[in-house]
Amino acid sequence: MLPEVEALLRKKQYHETMIDHSMLSTLAHWLRPMADGSLVSLMVRKGILAALLRFEIDETTLGSLRSSGIGKYVKLLTLHKRETQEVRDKGISLACAPSPGSLRAHR
Repeated sequence: MLPEVEALLRKKQYHETMIDHSMLSTLAHWLRPMADGSLVSLMVRKGILAALLRFEIDETTLGSLRSSGIGKYVKLLTLHKRETQEVRDKGISLACAPSPGSLRAHR
C-alpha cells in the first residue's frame, strides 16, 4: 500500500485536492508514534517526509496544515533518540525552511 500512496503523493496536480480532503491529517496519523512509544516503520517515515518536501504550502492551505497537527509529529521525529539521521535531516528541512509555508510556522 505504501508504494501506491507514495506514487499518489508524487503527483503535484493532486496536492491541492489532497489538502482540501484532509490528507495532511491522515499523513500526521501515519507519522504518529505507536501507543507503546515506538516509531512507525522507517519506510513510512521516509516516504511521508519525502512527499511533504514536495508539497507547496501557501496562504490558502495554512488552515489545513495547522489543523492536521503534522508539524508536531515532524518535530518529534527530529528530536527522537532512535530516529535515523536521514529522517532527522528531512524533518529539519521541513521545519526550518525559510518559506512562509514551512511546517515551522505551523507547529
